[in-house]
Amino acid sequence: MIKQRVFRYIAATAVLASLVLGAGPGFAQTEVTNANSVVSPFWQAQGPVAGQTYTFVAITHPSLAGMHSQIGVTATAFLGDGATASTYSTAVDFTVSAGTTHKLFIFGTPQVSGAFPGIATLINTDSTVSGIIGTNAGGTGYMRFDPISSTPKTDGGSGFQDITMLSYWGAIVFEGSNTGFAMEFIGDATDSSSHPNMTSGRFPSGVN
Repeated sequence: MIKQRVFRYIAATAVLASLVLGAGPGFAQTEVTNANSVVSPFWQAQGPVAGQTYTFVAITHPSLAGMHSQIGVTATAFLGDGATASTYSTAVDFTVSAGTTHKLFIFGTPQVSGAFPGIATLINTDSTVSGIIGTNAGGTGYMRFDPISSTPKTDGGSGFQDITMLSYWGAIVFEGSNTGFAMEFIGDATDSSSHPNMTSGRFPSGVN
């Protein structure tokens, strides 16, 4: 448990440093601020049967006052770090409705045993389940969640379409050994505290 926490702290610190300093083109493409996007420093997936590792993310709409009843999200998994990042498969768009939880899975293909065929069926039949399904090589990297709305901070009379007001939870799952560890999310409704060396205005603790 201690090793996992140390690893997550190191991964989060590295991603935050890249975000703040603009260390690589993967992060430099667009400024990422707490007012617009949510970031997770690490995801992981493997190819067919190789440890049967996948990433699971749950995104909940808590129906807080001021939130729009439907909030659109774009989820992108990037391979590697900020200097070499490319996308893993294609980004997915989905809508999270008030009082519901949307589920997102990331794994490689083809998955021929274990939990993956069942997950693939859910993605194809359940509107509250999405998948980022990549190559049989699998991969690791960081994730970004961005608003579909062009003006998510504008209240059009029905509330804000603000993805940072949603609640995110996720885990890296080692299906073959029934183990895993929790993901970290930066910028959402239950945001982590800022790193003490960060500049002002970037990912302050709490919503926006």
